[in-house]
Amino acid sequence: MQDLINNPAHYKGYGFESLELLEKLFKKMHKNINAFYLGNAIKYALRCEFKGNKLQDLQKCEFFVKKLEMFIDDSVKTKNLHESFKPFSSYIEKIRAKNGDIATLVSCLVAFALEPFKNNHAVLKVFIQKLIEEMNGSKG
Repeated sequence: MQDLINNPAHYKGYGFESLELLEKLFKKMHKNINAFYLGNAIKYALRCEFKGNKLQDLQKCEFFVKKLEMFIDDSVKTKNLHESFKPFSSYIEKIRAKNGDIATLVSCLVAFALEPFKNNHAVLKVFIQKLIEEMNGSKG
């Protein structure tokens, strides 16, 4: 029997526990980003293919992406985004093997966590809106 409390399958759909990615990201992200909002956005992005209601999970992700707007800080100086992003590449590739759009969404979330720039947030908002519109179009 599946343990839905301690070991739910919908958080391991890409071959890793979503908490692994979140814990690693929380250690590296910009200190002013709200971990609750970011973590929930990533959680809903990662589980949307596996929980049973993809559109609803994408809409929940979008809700938290909108909340992250208050943490935009264009003054942040990252030494090297490419280097900062490296620890997350293996997670992104595992996601990409199953769903390129979700991999792009999670990549955008990670980029915003590392560099909370207005442009990174704008790209994130546009991309999640595109995914939701596509889901709404496929239902109609």
